[in-house]
Amino acid sequence: MTDAAHHNAYDQAFKYLADTDPHALLTLFGALPVNVPATITPLARELITSTRIPDAIYLIESGGERWIAHIEVQTRYDPEIPQRLLDYADRLRIAHNNLPVQAFLVLLTARGVPDPIPTEGVLALGRLRMSFGYTVVKWWELAADAVLAMGQTALLPLVPLMRGERSVLAKAAERLQSVTDEGQQQELQLHFLVLGGLRYDIEELIGVLGGTAMIRLEQLRESSVYQMILQEGRAEGLAQGFERGLEQGLERGLEQGLERGLEQGLERGLEQGLEQGFERGLEHERLLMTRLLQRKFSVLPSDVAARVQMLGREALERLADDLFDLPDADALAAWLNRAE
Repeated sequence: MTDAAHHNAYDQAFKYLADTDPHALLTLFGALPVNVPATITPLARELITSTRIPDAIYLIESGGERWIAHIEVQTRYDPEIPQRLLDYADRLRIAHNNLPVQAFLVLLTARGVPDPIPTEGVLALGRLRMSFGYTVVKWWELAADAVLAMGQTALLPLVPLMRGERSVLAKAAERLQSVTDEGQQQELQLHFLVLGGLRYDIEELIGVLGGTAMIRLEQLRESSVYQMILQEGRAEGLAQGFERGLEQGLERGLEQGLERGLEQGLERGLEQGLEQGFERGLEHERLLMTRLLQRKFSVLPSDVAARVQMLGREALERLADDLFDLPDADALAAWLNRAE
């Protein structure tokens, strides 16, 4: 899998967790005091005249103060991130009437991290000088016990990347298994594997979750993680070959790890996918999206399903990005009206 594909998978997993319980996440960073009430409103991430979108931004109202919290997450350190955080802060200031901005750079791993790590972005253009300081969160230094003590289910997939004994993994897995909502449990377990795979062998993590039977191929296909990987394969014309290669990779890859199995799937897809052609790949994407929508909304009206089957590749990719923001089938129908 390419570096971009890896980053997108981990980035998407972290965004899912940030959207699920931002209060717990901000408390863990120290941005909010423990047990102090606060109103947290997610803000639109599209900033004016910007082609880049921040990972998560929230309007915080607590103790009579209002400010903006910006979270940016990376699996590998990007040397351009200080400048980018400054740019985001300036655009957020303009878009939200000069509200104070507090930014958190979350580093999930130590890959590429310089010593010392910059904590300030600086812009100097002639006599113009701007600077913006931000907080660096080194995830591997945070105590996993703190997440368990908070009792916030949404943060459990991040436990494998945190500081603590391996016994903590078993405690986190036990909490995940106690989630009563099957769909939420499936999503959290998959993110547990994706993020935990940055540090541990994937087979070990699957064993901690209770064995391979808990993570079925069908579940992986219907997850947001699989959708991201499939999009990467489509970009290289590998949709059909990737599907077959992924099956083979997963069947054999549990012995070597989920990541290695996915890489084998992509390799086989490169040999087989080009023969299948563009149109068959698009038809498969439409069917896969319909199955995912049926899984999310339980009941998908036939007329809505028919409209999904008419979507082109670009619209399908936009729908994959917006899917988890759609609360019901009516919202999906409204989205389709805008797409047309």
